[in-house]
Amino acid sequence: MSFIMRRIIYGKPGTADQIAQVMKDSEQLMRRDAPGVKMRILVDHMSGRSDRVVGEVEMNDIAEFYAFMGQLMSKPEAAAEYKALEERGFKLTDYSEAEWWRVV
Repeated sequence: MSFIMRRIIYGKPGTADQIAQVMKDSEQLMRRDAPGVKMRILVDHMSGRSDRVVGEVEMNDIAEFYAFMGQLMSKPEAAAEYKALEERGFKLTDYSEAEWWRVV
């Protein structure tokens, strides 16, 4: 069984590509710190609300993910890198949601 953590970001008008880049930068950090992490980024320019970007991270175990994030954020340099990415994303975001999905 696996799980998908999905972050849906609704950007300010015209920011979808910039948000996607922030997610790509985040993916690079995650792959550096956890090579087995699978992430995909989806950009919706044309339907629903405009400038919607979805980031999905697939994992085998939710507890494993939280343990990884706890270890990662205990490292000051890594925590600073993620915080900087988060701040870049916040400036571009109008609204966001997070979801946990179980793959059956």
